[in-house]
Amino acid sequence: MEDKERWRFLMEAAGFKAMMFSHYAMSQAKILLWNYGHSSMYKLLESSPPGFLSLAWNDVPILTLSSWR
Repeated sequence: MEDKERWRFLMEAAGFKAMMFSHYAMSQAKILLWNYGHSSMYKLLESSPPGFLSLAWNDVPILTLSSWR
């Protein structure tokens, strides 16, 4: 599995540009966490620079997705 910095390098080398997630997409992700009665230990982490969003448990990313164009 590639880490996000390696993934960023590979995607940018192929000519893609990272895209920010829309406010709508972010609000939907937060609503999904809330709807399923999540623990306060789960949270969404946005990366800087933009393009990656991670679901984290206790501030440790367990799943990361990215957006490219």
